[in-house]
Amino acid sequence: MNKPNKLFDMDSGLLSVSDKKPISSSDSSLPNHTTFQPSEGQIESQLYSILHMHTLREDLIKRIEPHITNKSVLSPTDFSNAMHAVVEALRSHKANTPKESAALQQLATLLSQEESNRELLLEFRMMLLQG
Repeated sequence: MNKPNKLFDMDSGLLSVSDKKPISSSDSSLPNHTTFQPSEGQIESQLYSILHMHTLREDLIKRIEPHITNKSVLSPTDFSNAMHAVVEALRSHKANTPKESAALQQLATLLSQEESNRELLLEFRMMLLQG
């Protein structure tokens, strides 16, 4: 005789699925003789911290995101002027060790290459806009 598959057995109720033992009336009643005393310390609400829990992605973005007080620097002309000023400041900066000096020169070279690439990109955009 074939046993029915338990997976497709729809006769099991919610209590047998969630809890193997049946609920008795003594288990479901609330205590009536116990008095609860308030705690000595102040209880802080944790609702805000639970609802606004920080994720790893938010923490990484917060650490990487630059803090810019003067947003006008982000305009194309001011950005290129600021980048040029940074390149000149890096080239004129006196380093304490030869290793630091080489790193600053390498950084200045990379930024000047980035500046050239941005100028070339701007020229291409102008050519595309002109048709």
